[in-house]
Amino acid sequence: MDHLVSVREAASRLGCKEGTIRKWIREGLMHKVKLGRLVRIRREDLEAIARLGLQPSEGHSSQTDKAA
Repeated sequence: MDHLVSVREAASRLGCKEGTIRKWIREGLMHKVKLGRLVRIRREDLEAIARLGLQPSEGHSSQTDKAA
């Protein structure tokens, strides 16, 4: 099981927030492995995302500024 990482560890390795990892999972951009209630990510998938250069979205605050 050492080839699986937690959401927290995945976020740390990619330099983003845990919420971003969970969002990518929901949107189907990242696969998850469920172990009971635990969510884990295969290290191979994490490395593939890092190679692709997938970055957290940055548009949330700018959209609110435009509406004001």
